[in-house]
Amino acid sequence: MTFRKITLLVMALAVLVSGCGREDLFELPHTPLHLISFIEMPSSCDGITSMGNYAYVAGGEAGLEVLDISDPANPALVGTFATDAHGVTLSADGGTAYVASVDSGLQIIDIRDPANLQLLGSFDTSGEAHDVVLSADGDTAYIADAGSGLQIIDVRDPANPLLQGSFDTSGRAYDVALSTDGSVVYVADNNSGLQVIDIRD
Repeated sequence: MTFRKITLLVMALAVLVSGCGREDLFELPHTPLHLISFIEMPSSCDGITSMGNYAYVAGGEAGLEVLDISDPANPALVGTFATDAHGVTLSADGGTAYVASVDSGLQIIDIRDPANLQLLGSFDTSGEAHDVVLSADGDTAYIADAGSGLQIIDVRDPANPLLQGSFDTSGRAYDVALSTDGSVVYVADNNSGLQVIDIRD
């Protein structure tokens, strides 16, 4: 089995300010990055997010993996959920993970107990879910669904997520981001470049 590494880096960046009469000069010091630690994972690491003392890894065929990172020098795997996970995002309160699963679409998982992850609900998208982002109010999930483009899922009831809309991009949607005001979705559409989609209506 091929092992990949999650690398935890600490980057120390300082800004040096010096006056030269007409303007201030800003220089970055030559401070090297330092590897604190790494942990071998059983499969690929396709996405990651964190909150508090935990990191949540979309580990491909190994599923959703939860790491205790309270001690950066000694990250520890504390929980897993079996699914083909390629993207992950969290609810604002950190109690729920939304996982883009190539095989199963959107998976909504209770992560309040990292050692005992529980499936709350799921929606099997028509394509292959590669990434997910959540609206600011937590009501809507936007899925980059490969050949099926952008899928928009109502997740107000985690046990019963519903398809709210879709947009068939011209390529294969692999990554997704949401504008600050929540009115535009940006889709990384493989060979078709960046797709900018108005979602106000």
